[in-house]
Amino acid sequence: MKRIKTVWLPETDPRREFKLNALEWLGATAVFATEQLAQADLWDLTGLSAIENFPKGMPDELLHRPGQLVAGEVATENRAIYWPLRYWGVVEKIRGLLKQNAGGELTSLRLFWSEPTGAAGEYLAARLLDFLDLAEFLAASPLKTLQAEATSPTGGYYLLGMHENEVALEVEFNCLLPTTLEPMRFLKANCTRGIFTNQPVVGHHNVEGSLWADASGVRHLLCEGLGWSGTDEIENLYLRQLQALDEEKLETSPAAARRLIDLLKQTLPNLEAIR
Repeated sequence: MKRIKTVWLPETDPRREFKLNALEWLGATAVFATEQLAQADLWDLTGLSAIENFPKGMPDELLHRPGQLVAGEVATENRAIYWPLRYWGVVEKIRGLLKQNAGGELTSLRLFWSEPTGAAGEYLAARLLDFLDLAEFLAASPLKTLQAEATSPTGGYYLLGMHENEVALEVEFNCLLPTTLEPMRFLKANCTRGIFTNQPVVGHHNVEGSLWADASGVRHLLCEGLGWSGTDEIENLYLRQLQALDEEKLETSPAAARRLIDLLKQTLPNLEAIR
């Protein structure tokens, strides 16, 4: 990375080992001690679960979860909110196709997200916020209504929403998979002239890469390697956001985060504290 050479991480960060490997791959160094805070180009606060644990005298540049410090002194352009799903390859591809008007006008978004039991943990509310931000990011319009129903006591929700530009949203989220299975994450964008999705098409080239089908024929597009042998595709988005932050290409708004938090709290008032 060009600007960010040193990143401060809390000693108790639950993803410490992964982040150390990611920072090394990006050519950055991690520091942990309180006395090293001043040396860091970026503070990564995403591993802290409570606001009370935040270090004092925060710098101009830090990375935090949407529920952490979204108001007051943190509301500056350089204090980046951790919206990882904006950098998911599926979202980037669909957003590019929407900008090209490849399938016509976007009419609805549907997200199916199933994790192994217990995967959401204490960040369940933050994950739901990720979904809402993803929807507004693709629809290019704020949500005006949201309804939600709990579908499982162990972490499951069904959400229906409508954006101000009349793009509908449907989200099905649960943590009911056995731990022996990998997560299942499918996003579908329904447009007036086509559908964009990463959902497998049974019997059609279910191998690495993507499928593009139109009236002219079917083409199987292979993915390009990134040179990174990371772990889960969503966990790896940490690298993508750090790179975007380093290149000053972040698209984030503390005011929008505050609005989404208020909308989620209003819809699910019994949901545990948002982090």
